[in-house]
Amino acid sequence: MNDNILHCRYDRLRRLSNRLLLKEPLLSFMQQIHYSSMKVCSLIAEDKAALKRKKVEKIYLNHGEILDVFSLIDFHLRNLQRHDVDFSKKDPIEESFECYTEVDAKKYFDDNLKEKIFTDVYGIKIRIPEKSMRLMYKDYENERHTIEPRFFQEDRGKRLSFIPFILQRSTDIFEHFDSQHNQTARLYVYSIKEINYDNNYFFVVVTHGKRKDGFNLTTAYRASENRLLKIIRNCTPVKN
Repeated sequence: MNDNILHCRYDRLRRLSNRLLLKEPLLSFMQQIHYSSMKVCSLIAEDKAALKRKKVEKIYLNHGEILDVFSLIDFHLRNLQRHDVDFSKKDPIEESFECYTEVDAKKYFDDNLKEKIFTDVYGIKIRIPEKSMRLMYKDYENERHTIEPRFFQEDRGKRLSFIPFILQRSTDIFEHFDSQHNQTARLYVYSIKEINYDNNYFFVVVTHGKRKDGFNLTTAYRASENRLLKIIRNCTPVKN
């Protein structure tokens, strides 16, 4: 299912919506849920094609699979929260944005995150292990988080305060079993708009663990809409 087909179906939906005299915001919501669901269906079809070694055009999703996708996207869009970041104001989410240097970022991590425990909206405990400091570093050549000054990423250090903010507020939460870690991966999603820089993106905080024992922070990163849909396509929405 390529982008041209998706665009064609999106236009058909828009024409149908006009006939039904749907008004905003229901109209935009209906269009977004349809377009995003078709994108995810396309991704799942590609997964199945690779698994079965067939052309994607030969792959069909059954009624149940399509219904699951629409339910997933409906949950995502209804629970997604957005925060407009204005760095000229003193807001909890912007506390670390003055961490321009590695020293500043490490101090913020030590004072506000290291070995701290935060609670999500459902009462799940998330611990920030000391080793999470490595998330501020990235050796892109070797794809490793190597803690050395030359690999320090200023943009990651500045967004450290996004992590507790999102863990404690997000209701757009997903889970899937991570066989590599033999644990449940729990993802927290938030929509961020940086007013001062005209940046729009999703911020994803990933944790691993078990509900009875609590979770530990694994990673956190910015994601485009397409990347986010790829991430959540095989996840289960968390509703309690």
